[in-house]
Amino acid sequence: RADIYITNVVKCRPPQNKLTEPMYKACLPAFLEELQTLGAKYILAVGNTALRALTGHKGIMKYRGQMLPGKHTEAQVFATLHPAAGLYQPSNKPIIQNDFRAFVKIATGAWSPSSMDLTYTLITKKNVHLLTAAFQQAAEISYDIETGFGRDAFSLDMKDPRNEILSIAFACRIGDRAQVFVCSDFWPGFWQTIKTWMQIPYPPKTAQNAWYDNHFLFRKGIQVCTGNDTLLLSHLVDENMPHNLEFLCTSYLKVPAWKGDIHVDMEQYNGRDALYTLYLRPVLEGLLTERQCNLY
Repeated sequence: RADIYITNVVKCRPPQNKLTEPMYKACLPAFLEELQTLGAKYILAVGNTALRALTGHKGIMKYRGQMLPGKHTEAQVFATLHPAAGLYQPSNKPIIQNDFRAFVKIATGAWSPSSMDLTYTLITKKNVHLLTAAFQQAAEISYDIETGFGRDAFSLDMKDPRNEILSIAFACRIGDRAQVFVCSDFWPGFWQTIKTWMQIPYPPKTAQNAWYDNHFLFRKGIQVCTGNDTLLLSHLVDENMPHNLEFLCTSYLKVPAWKGDIHVDMEQYNGRDALYTLYLRPVLEGLLTERQCNLY
């Protein structure tokens, strides 16, 4: 406790512990004045009020797990849920614990978040041979799709027949490296081109929540032979943890959160999902092997 400094944005307890906008604004100047005296390099923003005061952002679930620039300070701000969120919603507890561990590792220099720099090839009819050549060489493939009613209308509704695949990404492990390919412009014959590779067991294929992706690929006449699903593997590792891809990757791959970045284009977003899924699978299987869980 002597190695950390703890303070509150709001210095007095509001009646019934309910914070109003006038209270927040009245207390903010005193907090900002205190902030300038600290000279902190890293700050853990615990809850929405702290997130807003330190970064100007709102929405703790959107920004948690991310290292953000401070609005009124040169310090880097790492956001997480308020511990009270773990009391009234037990499923939040592992999220908070994981974020605290990640923050300590960053602040002490134990590790630096790495983006696993994404480079990808945008596949068109003219260069589709690059994709099929990668399939031929790949020891493993991961895939991911983005769906919606258009580039600016993403959707996860499986029942709406208007909801279509907007983009599909493949990460192919060739030797000790990965190649990422993304296609968002589907020409006649594209789905038939990938069908042969997607319906055979080798190279083995991994997805995050394959049930969702395979539903839409089935509409295209493709019955995917999926070998692994990182969503299911994460359930086996710890059924009490969140199982969404971003949480798993920030937890196990030590990459910064990326889902909340609205400035990332669809192809880059899609490619990162596929790449991280490829790297996540062996980590989760390794944890299960350590626990002597036989998956096959």
